[in-house]
This record gives sequence, C-alpha cells and structure tokens, in this order.
Amino acid sequence: MKKHVFTAILALSLTMSSSLVFAATENSISSDKTTVANTVFTGADAPRLIISPTKSTAGEDTLFKLVLTNAKWNYNTTGKITEGVEYTLLGDDTMMVQVDATYFDMSSKDLIIPLEVEVLEEDNAYVTVDPMNSTVSAGTYIFAHTVYPQTEINVTDVNEENMTFTVKAEDNYGYLFNARRCFTLELPKGFEFVSCKNPYGTGKYKGIFEFSIDKSNPRIAYFTTTANAAGGEGEMIAEDIKIKALDTAAAGDVNLSIKAAYGISDTLKFDLFTYEKEDRSSTETEKPEATEKQVIKFTCGIDRYYIDSMPYKVDAPAVVDENSRVILPMRYLANALGIADENIEYITENGRSYARFTDGERVVEIGVNEKFITIDGVKTEIDTAAVIRNDRMYLPLRAAANALGIDDSNISWDDSTKTVTIERAKA
Repeated sequence: MKKHVFTAILALSLTMSSSLVFAATENSISSDKTTVANTVFTGADAPRLIISPTKSTAGEDTLFKLVLTNAKWNYNTTGKITEGVEYTLLGDDTMMVQVDATYFDMSSKDLIIPLEVEVLEEDNAYVTVDPMNSTVSAGTYIFAHTVYPQTEINVTDVNEENMTFTVKAEDNYGYLFNARRCFTLELPKGFEFVSCKNPYGTGKYKGIFEFSIDKSNPRIAYFTTTANAAGGEGEMIAEDIKIKALDTAAAGDVNLSIKAAYGISDTLKFDLFTYEKEDRSSTETEKPEATEKQVIKFTCGIDRYYIDSMPYKVDAPAVVDENSRVILPMRYLANALGIADENIEYITENGRSYARFTDGERVVEIGVNEKFITIDGVKTEIDTAAVIRNDRMYLPLRAAANALGIDDSNISWDDSTKTVTIERAKA
C-alpha cells in the first residue's frame, strides 16, 4: 500500500491588531478559525468581534465602520445586531454600525458582533475597525486563516496486468467543507483514465463524492464533492480506477500525481507499475477480443448522466413528457453517443426548426413538433415529438437513439429509479 499525508498549508498567521495609543475600547476576536476558501460562517460557528469598554469609553451614541479583507458579509442590507445596535451594509465588505446609547451603553458592557461572512480566497481573512469620530478603538484583526484539510492519501490494490488501482483520501477536518473540486489526479503522457468501477464516500462524504475524467484531457481525473460536507471524519474512495496505455506510451515506471485542485499545495507522486510495451508482431495472429460495451445512463430529474460510471454534469436533465416518453436536450444525447459538437446543428429555415446530426455517413434530422425522424432522407414515424422547453430543444430519447443506430434491445427503462440505460459498442 502506498500512503502519504497530504498537508497543503495555504496561509497561517497570528492575530494582529493596531490600535490607538489611548484606546477607548479593547477589541478582540473570539476565535481564529481554520478554514478553506468559500467557507460561510453563520450562527454559533461564526467568530465574534468583541468590543469591550475601558475607563475611557464614552456612553454616548456611536457610529463606526467595519471593513472586511478577503471576505464578504453574509447579512441583509440593514438590520439589528442587538437591542440598540443597528447596521447598514455599504457593500459586500463594509458595514456601518450605529449604537443608540438610550438602549445600549457601550461604557458598561461588551458589544459582540458575529462575523457572519464568506471567506473568499486562500489567504487570511481580516476585519478592520474604523472608529470614524467615535471612541471605539481602531484595529485590524485576523478571524480566519485558510489551510487545506490534512488528508491521508492511499493508493492500493494496484493490478499491473489490468492497469487498475484504488485511491482513498481520508481527513478529519473539523469545519464545514464547501462543495468543490478537491483533488486533481494526473497520469504521465501516453496514458489515459478509462473508468472507475466504484466511486463512493464515507462519513461526511457519503453520497456527495464523485470521480470524473476530464473529457478534453483524459490524462486528468478529479475528486469532487457535489454538496457541502459538515466537519468530521470522511473518506473519498475510488475503487478500481482503470487506465490504458496509448501507442505513444513509453516503457518504464508509471507514476500517478495527486495535488489539491485549488490553492497552493505539494504534488504527491505514487509509483503504480512498470510498463512494458507490447510486441505487436507476436500478437497479430491472436484472436480478437470480444467487443466491449459502453453503458450510458440518464436519470430523469438528475443534473448529470453517466458513461461507464463517469458522471457528466448537465444544466437541464432528462424528463418524462405527457406521452410518458423520456425526452432530454439534444446535445447531451448526441455527445453521450459519441457525436462531437461540430457534427450537431440546430437549424431554423422556412418556418421549420430542426436538429441535424452527422454520424459518419449517416445524417439524422429531427424537427420540433414533428412526429417523424428523417434518416438519410427517409422519414420514419415516431410517437412523440421533439419540443422546445426553456429555450432548449428536447428530443425523444428512444426514437433519437434508434435513429443514431441503437437497437431497442440495447435500451432499457428502470421505472423505480426513472433511469434509461443504453448499451453500445465502445468506439
């Protein structure tokens, strides 16, 4: 088992402050939070700016300003902090605080202001107190610093013959971890990711972890969380990641590089196996392997589809129409069936709107509100028409898949999950 501890420290500093020589208040922060970019602090989790009185603090109406650095307020435009203390936001980073001495006496009690904010970048987050003409002391205070969670990375179950392995990332980060692309995995030139048989999360990552391959550069894959994770223990596990060697692959050691997908971090390298190029002259008479199947899944109402367990994000999911037929945006179906964007056209002419797909020598046309499909100039009737929904053209999935060469025997429907599964020979 190959194992590393991943510690990517992005920023770490001590609390600092600068105040007037004759401070009228003593200002402090309740806690210096360890966090990551885009974390939102709310409620009890938010650090507090505490403005405490001294003998010099005036018990009078007070107006002062709070300015954030590397954060933005998560407050309404105006409101009340406590009885007698109101605020107005002058922008994402600036808050004006007004104290009515009739209801809140700053000379006798602490003014506590929750820093309900969103941390923006991988850097320290500060709040600066601008006293304006009041007796509140000036100062700048760190309330959060960003680090990447200390993550233990393991690579196990390496199978040199099948070119498969498993990657596990485990951490015990104690704060909210926002949905994001977490890690980038990279192979050397000449090798590509193919699939991952079983990606899943445990603990705080259960149900929100995805493994995906970069469509434009299959040497790259990603660990991603699809929703915010609460603090605590969790694992992101990608079992049976399969890779392949291209004709350009060089013989020698094959390494896997892993680094944080944002911020500044170390790059971890894992030795997978030693690759030996196949002697093609000795395999020319070997029996050809059986055709591999590619499995495509579309689930109604879900904002992604899957090709061989790899998720692909969509901004408009498949739905069931009034004829109980599954329809979905034309481009996603065509892309899933291997048709490149340059071979997909949406045409409006002579009062007619239609999609045209070019798949090798086959040309398929499907018109909006037309109950037929044209394949190489020949019309075939269908029982539900393509429609325009939210400025997108939706195609009847089965009819369009048939027109693009998929037999009904390779299309199945799971009513319990509202999922269509398509099987096709891998290109």
